[in-house]
Amino acid sequence: MDLGLRGKVALVTAASKGMGKACALEFAREGAKVAMCARTESDLKTAADEVRAATKADVLAIPADVTKKDDVQALTQRVSSQWGGVDILVANAGGPARGFFEEVSDDQWQQAFELSLLSVVRLVRGVLPGMQAKKWGRVLTIQSVSVKQPLPDLLLSNAVRPGTHGMIKTLAALCQGQHHVQHRLPRPDPDGPADGRSEGFGPLSRAVHRAARRRDPDRPCGHAGGVRQRRRLPGLRACLVRDGHGRPGGRRPGARPVLSRA
Repeated sequence: MDLGLRGKVALVTAASKGMGKACALEFAREGAKVAMCARTESDLKTAADEVRAATKADVLAIPADVTKKDDVQALTQRVSSQWGGVDILVANAGGPARGFFEEVSDDQWQQAFELSLLSVVRLVRGVLPGMQAKKWGRVLTIQSVSVKQPLPDLLLSNAVRPGTHGMIKTLAALCQGQHHVQHRLPRPDPDGPADGRSEGFGPLSRAVHRAARRRDPDRPCGHAGGVRQRRRLPGLRACLVRDGHGRPGGRRPGARPVLSRA
């Protein structure tokens, strides 16, 4: 299915492996130009080469640490100068350190804030003016089930990630009606398993959980339904930023996205 992303410019952070790399690959398959960033240059180069070889897409690999202000500014400026701005931002990063209250130092609190919240603030600040000028843009942050339900020994994530959630929801309300810029936060499914571990996109997430149960009824779905569901999530994220969502007159502000592709 053509999601209308051909020629769009996508910036994906923490893209050398895992969910970030998978998202970059999915956007490239849809014909987008993809800028990938990560801290480790060798891993980033390998990942970018793989995406480029698999899709023949234009791929730009930029080493950057999203916790550093100068790196984020240089990253967004480089993509804008090369391709005329960013249409789609996927703000992704590793999670804060584990630990209980008495184990966590002030430095670790500061690092968690810079990694999970301030990095997103700086990335959005760098790309939002261009999106507003074009009257088109998508901002997607990859978060944790902890925005809904605190998790044991993940104190820093439990405390900081809901701040990112609140910021993105606030920006969504402010920007969508004025500039047709949408901010999306893949969040825990409110109707998922009672143990609070499901992460997904409403009805489609529940459908994936049911499919996982049918394949192996005795296996708990776990985080995002296990490996098989995690492999599906990049495609769902590409659906969330498809061109049909939020076009002028296309949908009412605040409406939930229609997920048409796994």
